[in-house]
Amino acid sequence: MSRSLAELEDAVRALLAWSEASGVPMRIIGGVAVSILSKPRTTRDVDVVAWLPNHSEWPVFLADGERHGIVPRIPDALGFALNSRVLLLRHDRSGVPIDLSMGPCRSRRTRFVAQSPRIWAVCAFRFQCPRISSS
Repeated sequence: MSRSLAELEDAVRALLAWSEASGVPMRIIGGVAVSILSKPRTTRDVDVVAWLPNHSEWPVFLADGERHGIVPRIPDALGFALNSRVLLLRHDRSGVPIDLSMGPCRSRRTRFVAQSPRIWAVCAFRFQCPRISSS
């Protein structure tokens, strides 16, 4: 089932607010990014990668997400994330599923944070997608 643009937009807005409030860098990836970077396609979820390598910070980060309407979509989402590095979330108001991948290991931080992402302005808001490169 594909989602309406308004539902996806609402979920992305909440992710962006969470990223800014928490100071945790995030990049939109997956179908939403592909739709912006190439040609539109239907998608039912939002995929995002975040830079938060210290596992001990994940519980506070997740609690902060709840203040932005982003909640776990499975029991023991943190336990699952510790094994898979993916938080399975949901935007509460729209019901949009969110797969939040925890970024690469500590040694990759400089490249993740310093790499200048493309800034896109779509539907009256701005967000970051990774740059496409051959490396």
